[in-house]
Amino acid sequence: MLGYVKSIVAVILAAASVAGAGFWFARQSATVATLETSGRVLRARTKKEQQQEAMIKATELQLTRARNDVRTIAARLAEEDQGGPELLRMIVETASESGLQMTGASESKPTEPQESRGTVAIRTISYRVGLKGTYAALVKFFQKLNSWELYAIVDSLDASRHSDYASTHELDIDMTLSIYSASEKSLLGTNK
Repeated sequence: MLGYVKSIVAVILAAASVAGAGFWFARQSATVATLETSGRVLRARTKKEQQQEAMIKATELQLTRARNDVRTIAARLAEEDQGGPELLRMIVETASESGLQMTGASESKPTEPQESRGTVAIRTISYRVGLKGTYAALVKFFQKLNSWELYAIVDSLDASRHSDYASTHELDIDMTLSIYSASEKSLLGTNK
């Protein structure tokens, strides 16, 4: 009988050990599962933060490019309050270099500064110009106009035969040229 009791006690101890080990393994499995879930969440957060960091760098690059574009545009605009004389000087130089004769020039009333998104004040400066010359000289004038440092627009153009066109082949040209005036500070929004 003593052997029988010893066997039962051994079985009970073995069953208790197996049950304890089972509970311990179950707890460890739950801990491992929790750690794996936490690891997946952390990897996902890390990936998201890396993507956000890449987006921030891309946005900074776009901002730098946009500022450079604004500086390029500002270089093609006349400085504030300097546009009128500068435009007239450029018209006179370009006309004489092209072989056109100026017959008159008058400044049109400058526009009031136009604000875009509340930060940029841009003024349009226009001159009405009378010229006389050949068609080839007019083409040369437009080619030189295209290479101006300032961005100029021909608002209107009227070309007609000069009174003695048969002998001179000259045209009477009446045009309105405009440039835009703004400061780089205004364009960059740093005038606040």
